[in-house]
Formats: sequence, C-alpha cells, structure tokens
Amino acid sequence: EAERTAGSFVRRARAEGLIAAAHDLGDGGLAVAAAEMALAGRIGVEIFADEALGPAEWFFGEDQGRYLLAVAAGDADRLLVRAVEAGVPLRVVGEAKGTEVRLGGSSVPLAALAAAHGGALTHLLG
Repeated sequence: EAERTAGSFVRRARAEGLIAAAHDLGDGGLAVAAAEMALAGRIGVEIFADEALGPAEWFFGEDQGRYLLAVAAGDADRLLVRAVEAGVPLRVVGEAKGTEVRLGGSSVPLAALAAAHGGALTHLLG
C-alpha cells in the first residue's frame, strides 16, 4: 500500500509540474539514482550523508516505492506540504549543483563518471 501511495503521489506531482525528474531507488539505491540523474541532466549533485544510517545502507539500499525527485528550489516547500497531506514521507537529501557527484564526503568529477559510464560496455567486451 505504501508503494502504491508513493507512486501515485509522484505521478500526481509530476503531472502538476512540481517534479522535474524522478528515479526509483529499486536498482542500485540512492547513489546510482543520483549518478544517473546527474549524467542525464549534465549537472553535478551532492547527496548529504545520513547520520542515522551507515553509508552502505543510505547510499546503496535498494527499496521499492522510494524515489529520488528533482524539484526546483521554489517548489520544494510546496511539494513537502503535499507529501504530508498525502501521508508520503519526503525529505531533502541533496541538491543539484556543480560538476561533481558527491556522496557524503566522497566525490568524483561528473566528466570522469560520464567517460566511465559511456565506455563501460566497450571496456567489458574488449
């Protein structure tokens, strides 16, 4: 039920123009979703560490019904209010900015990530 509620919330908010992009966390977790969104948007991202969870669980925990949402700064408060009204947990976990993908205290230049991502299949297949 929670997964259905979250999915419906994301669809409605996207239809209303409150969400610029969304990525589920079911395949690789928050770190993979953030990196893929940064590559697609060609802008860096900083994902803040979570003090309550260890880095592996926070950045790489895969879970159905959880999403990383890209939201314009001016729409964030409106979306947070809508989430409370819908009974959907939502919080700010980072921000899009710069030229790096930063996960807590670790970072990689977006250009290096793009090069590795773009050449991965060729490298694997030789």
